[in-house]
Amino acid sequence: MSRSDVSQGMCRLPIIGLAMVALLSAIAVGSGCQSGYRDHSNALAAELVAGRYAEAAARGDAAATCLDEDDIDAVILLLEAGRAAQVAGEVETSTRWFGEVHDRVRPYLDTEAEASVGEGAATTIVNQTVAEYRGTPSDRMLAAALNAANLMALQRFDEARVELNRAGDWQQDAVNRFRKEIEAELDRTRQAAEDDDKAPEVPEKVVDDQIEAHFANLDDLTAYADYANPFIDHLRGVFYLTFGQDQGDRDRARFAFRQVAAMEPEARPMIAPDLEVVESSRRPEPTTWIYFLTGLGPRLEQLRLDIPIPVGNVNYVAAAFPVMKFDEDFAPALAVTSTTDAAGSETVLLADMDRIVGVEFRDRLPLIITQEILSAALKTAATYALQQSLGDWGQIGGIIYQAASTAADTRMWRSVPKQFMLARVPTPADGRLTIASDRPLGEVQVEPGVSNIVMVTLPAAGTPTPSVLSIPLSASASAQAADGRSSMFAGKFRTDGP
Repeated sequence: MSRSDVSQGMCRLPIIGLAMVALLSAIAVGSGCQSGYRDHSNALAAELVAGRYAEAAARGDAAATCLDEDDIDAVILLLEAGRAAQVAGEVETSTRWFGEVHDRVRPYLDTEAEASVGEGAATTIVNQTVAEYRGTPSDRMLAAALNAANLMALQRFDEARVELNRAGDWQQDAVNRFRKEIEAELDRTRQAAEDDDKAPEVPEKVVDDQIEAHFANLDDLTAYADYANPFIDHLRGVFYLTFGQDQGDRDRARFAFRQVAAMEPEARPMIAPDLEVVESSRRPEPTTWIYFLTGLGPRLEQLRLDIPIPVGNVNYVAAAFPVMKFDEDFAPALAVTSTTDAAGSETVLLADMDRIVGVEFRDRLPLIITQEILSAALKTAATYALQQSLGDWGQIGGIIYQAASTAADTRMWRSVPKQFMLARVPTPADGRLTIASDRPLGEVQVEPGVSNIVMVTLPAAGTPTPSVLSIPLSASASAQAADGRSSMFAGKFRTDGP
């Protein structure tokens, strides 16, 4: 679009520009919500890293308890609350929050469009932070799987089966729709830019040159097949191996274990004994599977850049983009020993959340960038229109609007682990396991004579003590989980720190 074309349309823009300025109060509220979530997630992550798990859970509960029905941050706040409560051993509370996540995102499974036309217009006029957070495919799948673990800890195995099936449903939904919907929305955004005679063209190469380096850390990430998360597949395999009711369940266990072995070769030696049991149709011996949830997942930070947009002599143009940062403060392995197995087992990588989350973000990045550039271009045109009609005061109003409304959407489930790692040992006769990373971490009590799952969370390498959720895979242990906290054995850990 030429400058003369823009000028011819400017008579229509002062009203739009003034309306934008009038929206400043609403934008301030929206920006405050974004800032509020960012501060909340950072504070919650800091509590986890410090090992203050009860405080993290209380922070998550406080945010989740006061949510309105139409709160656009509800899902991300509930995800944080669900995970924080789980780490603190408050399993019943965690189940409640993850259940609310499902209730809020369930309408988008196969039926409802992910975003409305009205919401798309609002994000273009303001920014992406005013959109409702509905959860990414990895969010939805992992929330269901972690809730399945909660329900196993509560000995509610039929409900755990339902949650594992839900995780599979969300994976299939991602295969069917995720990339297609991104491509369709990208096409709609580009078409809107072409059809809007008030949107100046922005040279794509100029923009790419400015922002390309900030996303270079995503280039080498490789996706697991079909949006899979190997941790979820392995948890599903363990469940069907332990509670299989018929040949169909054994086939599901076999398929799940084979999927994990194909996706994460490092884990094959740890999976081979269970795969052999499934394929031989033998009854599994009492086994304890240890999941080591180490570090914290990626975070998004805001990057503000000046974007050259050829409209008049407007001297302030800004755009904001989310950039992904990976957390490198994590323990790389966990050693597990027992009184009957001094050699024990050391964890191997099972699932890399940096890969899973990073690839999803990279898939969405072209749409994020295009929407932000279109938004910046329209705001610049409106600022120029205000300058033309109202002089310096108009330009000042437009600049204020641009400054106030330029913000990147940095909402991301921060409390997920960086990696899921796996160890496997025979269940010891005395039920005592010793765990260590680069230092002794203490003892874990499991149920002797049966199979168990142990989830060990260490949010940072220097976190003083881990969170441990010990889950007996036997209905006879239901009394131990009566209050939703008794499967935690935090009291068994040394407190002398690193």
